[in-house]
Amino acid sequence: MERGKVTLEETPLGATIQRWFPAPPDLVYRNWIEAEQIRHWFATDGYEVTGCEIDARPGGKWRVDFRSSTGHVYFERGEFREMVPGKLLALTLTQVDGAHSGPDSDHRHLRGFTRRH
Repeated sequence: MERGKVTLEETPLGATIQRWFPAPPDLVYRNWIEAEQIRHWFATDGYEVTGCEIDARPGGKWRVDFRSSTGHVYFERGEFREMVPGKLLALTLTQVDGAHSGPDSDHRHLRGFTRRH
C-alpha cells in the first residue's frame, strides 16, 4: 500500500474519498479524540486552531474552531457514532462556513494503516 494513498469512488448519491495513513491505529485514534492533539494537526498551513471541545464517547459532540491568516473564522463539528479504541472511530464531520455541510467521516484501521473515508 502506498503512503498517504487517496482513492475516490463516485456513486449516484455522492462520493466516497478514502485516505490511507502509514500510522499506528492508536495514534490516529488519539489524534481525533484528544483536544491537545487536534490543536497540532487539524488546521492546514495558513490556519490556526483557536478552540477545541471534545466529548469523546459514542453520542458525544466535538467542535474545532480555526482562523485563516487573513482572519476569516471557520468551525467544524460533529458527533462520535462508534468508538473502539485503536480499531474503529466513526464520526460525523460538518464543515460550517455559513452554508456548507460536509459528509460523515468513518475511520477504520487495517494492517498497520489507517483508512479515513
